[in-house]
Amino acid sequence: MAVPVLAVELINKILGHASDSVDMPTLKASSLVCRQWKDISSPYIFRRIFISSDTSFDNFVVFASNDPNVAHYIRILAIHPRLEDDLIGVSSWIAKVPRLASILVELEAIQLIRLFERGEYMNAEFIHAFANFTSVHTLTFRLCSMDLS
Repeated sequence: MAVPVLAVELINKILGHASDSVDMPTLKASSLVCRQWKDISSPYIFRRIFISSDTSFDNFVVFASNDPNVAHYIRILAIHPRLEDDLIGVSSWIAKVPRLASILVELEAIQLIRLFERGEYMNAEFIHAFANFTSVHTLTFRLCSMDLS
């Protein structure tokens, strides 16, 4: 007896809806159904990456370096330091973000969220380094305060 198979278009429709509603548990679970669903769900799972600390930055670099396919799925990179890092000023890892340009060759947007630096790590050179992300067409600063002098 043949096992019924959903058309790829239907699977994409289902996962697209889960992605639009940011239903990450459904997307992650769908990647475990079978190899076909894993291949279809991966671009939805990795479309947007949040980095919030030095550890998550380093883990992401190792992960993306070990599986280069993942880097091609990422379209949005959101840098959002943890509140406790903001309060004690431990966010020097943010200065390493421009180094990702060689890994994230299909990145379309970068979002910098809640950055409160005073120029030590984020200076004019830091901002200019984002020009290395040649595929990025949107650089968003949301709730940021920076002294670039």
